[in-house]
Amino acid sequence: MGSRRNSGDRSPEGGAGILSKVLDDGAFTPPAPKNRDRAGGSSRNDGDGSDDNDPIRIYTDDSDELNKYLRATDKSKYSPEDRARLDKQADDISKALRDRPVPDERTTWRGLPGGEWLDKYKKGDLYSDPAFMSTSTNKRVAERFQTIAMGGFTGDHRPGAMFKVDGATGRDVGRNSSFKHQDEVLFDRGALFKITDKRQEGSTTFVDITQIA
Repeated sequence: MGSRRNSGDRSPEGGAGILSKVLDDGAFTPPAPKNRDRAGGSSRNDGDGSDDNDPIRIYTDDSDELNKYLRATDKSKYSPEDRARLDKQADDISKALRDRPVPDERTTWRGLPGGEWLDKYKKGDLYSDPAFMSTSTNKRVAERFQTIAMGGFTGDHRPGAMFKVDGATGRDVGRNSSFKHQDEVLFDRGALFKITDKRQEGSTTFVDITQIA
């Protein structure tokens, strides 16, 4: 699912029209494998005969660099070679997602850091992530990622967020992931949602989103 180191609030600036209020959860970068294991509550599925060259498997192993690039509003700091490499990786993942099955469950969950970056988003606002958005059909898995984001394993105390996602275009990538126990559903770049509810309970912000495009 996503990572899960808090690297600070980096909300994007700019943009226009319908996507002018992009939700940048770039502060929620993919976890190291050991954190993925901790979040999933199980070991990696190595040696299971899966294709190690599969774009989605490669992505689920290490999505940090690619998602950071996709969420960057200024890509000029990247070399032409890196931009070409990362653009190709993103295109390969998008193409591979089209061949993956739609999950049986339409509702999925995403646990991530909370904080001030969420304050500007209100019920009725639009939500779109320029990167791939990882969710899980298993709410307990999302809750473990939220615990990591909140510092639950380090003794820190940080705000968290839990997204309930009513999606239409997410794809079941669990069978292609190195972390099959996480029941991962991945949404392609730029999937558009509407925030249908937002509420605060203690240190956790709960956000419900419904896909509209």
